[in-house]
Amino acid sequence: MQKAKKFFIDLFSANTQTLHARAVSKKGQRAENQDNFLIIRPRKDGGKARYLKNEKPFETLVKQWPPTYVRLAVADGMGGHACGREMAEAVVEKLLTVPPCQSPAEMRAAIIDLHQTLTDMFPGKGDKSPGSTLVMADISLRNRQAVLLNIGDSRAFLLRGDKRRQLTHDHHAAEFAWRDGELERDDYELQLNAGARRLVQALGYGSVGIVKDADGYKPFRFMRPIRLDLKEDLPDALAAHADVFTLKLRSGDLLLLATDGLWSAAPADLELALASGDMYHQECLEKMAGSALQRGATDNITIVSGSFELARKSG
Repeated sequence: MQKAKKFFIDLFSANTQTLHARAVSKKGQRAENQDNFLIIRPRKDGGKARYLKNEKPFETLVKQWPPTYVRLAVADGMGGHACGREMAEAVVEKLLTVPPCQSPAEMRAAIIDLHQTLTDMFPGKGDKSPGSTLVMADISLRNRQAVLLNIGDSRAFLLRGDKRRQLTHDHHAAEFAWRDGELERDDYELQLNAGARRLVQALGYGSVGIVKDADGYKPFRFMRPIRLDLKEDLPDALAAHADVFTLKLRSGDLLLLATDGLWSAAPADLELALASGDMYHQECLEKMAGSALQRGATDNITIVSGSFELARKSG
């Protein structure tokens, strides 16, 4: 079994708050690890970034990275498509050039630009073009506000006290049909419970049947544009389904980003682990990923977590 790649970083802000960021990535039973992740932490001369390069841990300096921001991200190259690993790696490397985003609108614009850059890099052929999921958070160390984005089916979870909440919604056909009023709630939930998990869009790939044309019609065919909804794009009752949004973090909160190799492998185990709240140590991430592999998970598994804690006062 592939040995896990281990990472642990302490991040300090000027106002005595500490953000602990951790990551683990396991290849599983696949021929290669098509997952990747990114942690950018501030330092005096810019930012230090950690991710996987050719499936191995890699560090680099990010010039002009501001001292008050942290970026966490997880990407998963699309299985069954060419260049999955290369696409996921390109996603995180291109994110090194994207400044921290302070609002959902700013992040959406940045990621749509990134999508265009990736489609130019990986032209592909129609609906078998390369693509990658992306779930990411830009976190301010000044006010603990996070701007989050999701495209695909990598997920973000929030652990707050003894409660666990899934923050993102997977990008399958039923999700967008529900948002656009084409499905009743019962039919939407029925499709979710039936395991409707086929992705209809990915970064660097494009979308199928979810982007409206000038007449408001959604042609069911492969298209290069992607769709990222803000809260103001959706009915008030569906605001929680936005793909780009803000979240105010509190001391003790844990933000967890994970590829579907984790959450789809042993969902009952994941629920128990998240509900326990015992996810604030590197060993817990290792154990969660290892448990999924032991139970037969075949996909790559990558997890990134970030948690705020108040630094102890001296004396």
